[in-house]
Amino acid sequence: MSRELLFITFMVTFGVIFGWLTHKAAIKREKITTKDPLALAFHYIASAIMAALTPGVLGMVIFLDIPLTTALLIAVAMFAIAFVFMLPFANIELPALVQARAAQEERGWTEKDARESGL
Repeated sequence: MSRELLFITFMVTFGVIFGWLTHKAAIKREKITTKDPLALAFHYIASAIMAALTPGVLGMVIFLDIPLTTALLIAVAMFAIAFVFMLPFANIELPALVQARAAQEERGWTEKDARESGL
């Protein structure tokens, strides 16, 4: 196997594994409200690309002898692709997020909220 093919295989594997961990951590931290599998797939793909970004640039420079400027341009392109994958996710997530926040605001300020706020 050539160095390039071996490197690409490693980066895809790295992106799949650490992209899944990043995706799960983001869901837990940001409380994603949609359960649409298509939106979650877009989010996972963007997470996988972002997880593989830094090791990809370092690997290109160190192992494949690609000039740093070329590797950085590839990194910018990968970032742009991840951003494009996040747009459909955000488009699907926004209505569910607005609906969840509206339901929360209708509840009003309760005594429990006042005690937990520490004011």
